[in-house]
Amino acid sequence: VETSGANGSMKYKIPHFDVFGQNYGDLTASLDATYLIRYDNDTAPGQPGDVIVHMAGHYNNQYGNYTRWRGLGQLNWTNGPWNVNYTMRYVGAVTVGWADPREGISADPGIPGVELKAKEQIYHNLAIGYNLAAYHTRLDVGVNNLFDKQPPLMYQNNVLNSNTDINTYEPIGRYFWGRVTVTF
Repeated sequence: VETSGANGSMKYKIPHFDVFGQNYGDLTASLDATYLIRYDNDTAPGQPGDVIVHMAGHYNNQYGNYTRWRGLGQLNWTNGPWNVNYTMRYVGAVTVGWADPREGISADPGIPGVELKAKEQIYHNLAIGYNLAAYHTRLDVGVNNLFDKQPPLMYQNNVLNSNTDINTYEPIGRYFWGRVTVTF
């Protein structure tokens, strides 16, 4: 496997976030991003019929999802026992199959050189928490996939389950959750 890419991360914190002289707690913003330049998998180095599969920007059920762009942005606000967290997760567009039949992988197993385009996906999550310090307890509630973004359809012959890549995308849709954490 030969790969190259670039990763970047930024984090900025505003302690004692003030508006018109009133302290509203701490505000933190962060952004993590990855760009995949190349991901080449040599299936049988030095052997006759050796094929190098160029995965950057592609999905295949044998190798996985190698979208070129991925990102994670977060805003976190804390004020005393309260905490609010907003997360946005970005998964770039990806191609299933290759137009070049020499790659040996098609989105339609019966027809060589078929490509299927899956659009970019953006997922939004929101969580609110409250810390009950006297009881060593924390309460959290949230909603994942806030806008009920449906995953891209990749068809059963290209994926292992659910007509989409369940390891990358949110197949459940919007869901609500709650958590109680007690420490002792």
